[in-house]
Amino acid sequence: MSITLYLSLTSSPSSPRVSINVPLEATGADLRKLSSEATSIPLATMKLIYRGRVIADKETGEVLKEFKLENDMVIHVMGKPAAATEPAPSSSTATTTATGASVTLPTAAAAAAPATTDASPLASALMTLRTSNSNDVYRTALTTADKLLKNIVTHPMEEKYRTIKKSNPAFNKRLGGVTGGEAFLLASGFTIETTEGTEVYVLRPSAQAWPRLVAAGEEVTRKVAEINTQPNNFGTAAAPSMPAAVPPSNNAFGGMPGMGGMPGMGGGMPGGGDMAAMQQMMNDPNAMQQMMGMMNNPMVQNMMRNDPRFANNPMA
Repeated sequence: MSITLYLSLTSSPSSPRVSINVPLEATGADLRKLSSEATSIPLATMKLIYRGRVIADKETGEVLKEFKLENDMVIHVMGKPAAATEPAPSSSTATTTATGASVTLPTAAAAAAPATTDASPLASALMTLRTSNSNDVYRTALTTADKLLKNIVTHPMEEKYRTIKKSNPAFNKRLGGVTGGEAFLLASGFTIETTEGTEVYVLRPSAQAWPRLVAAGEEVTRKVAEINTQPNNFGTAAAPSMPAAVPPSNNAFGGMPGMGGMPGMGGGMPGGGDMAAMQQMMNDPNAMQQMMGMMNNPMVQNMMRNDPRFANNPMA
């Protein structure tokens, strides 16, 4: 008797899950051997994680009972597949035997992909986020990840920043439930644990977790800066705000709209009753330089050409 389990490769999150048939009496060592053969990940570097717990290389005990593994459950496999040294079999699937259990291998094309990739789990997860989601979803996921990791780095002793419920709807919408989001969290050092019947993402502090967290944070910050400096590649950039028009006045310029935020310009050109202020501005080199720069601004010129109040204005 056996059950079917599925292996999710954190080094290649977009690859199909690999199925294995595990005998009911299998030990932890048996399960690790089956997983290694199915994924081509060496036993020495492979880690099997189920609900935040690492499945140890134990020669005794029944691993299915110990971890309460049931049919069709998913185990996360960390590690990089070894480079292929032999030609892939021509058939779409192959079967091997280990401790009396059959293992269903992926197709030749699927097996070759993870075997030849040099991408780290973090790089693979970020690539999945980018290629599997819309621009807006990708941008939101990145900014959420950036804030999450910065909070942990800034407050390393506060557990509330290192624990997130998997069922949190807001977090799922922004990162956790997004394609590639969970792989990113695992690659950044998070594990999945069950606390009081609720699954949570947890980052346990350790000497190994800290450099991994910092490296992930730096990479995400770089990606955020990248999309902010290349808006055309990630959706439509926000249009520059146009100066607000003001009602027509009696001044000689037909009520030039105020250029908010420009020193010396106030809320518009002074009216005909305030020629002293006009003269003072004309005698101020800084104010004149700002005005000339404003008049040479193509955005302002376009606005004036399309505003009927400036149609007969020689300044337009």
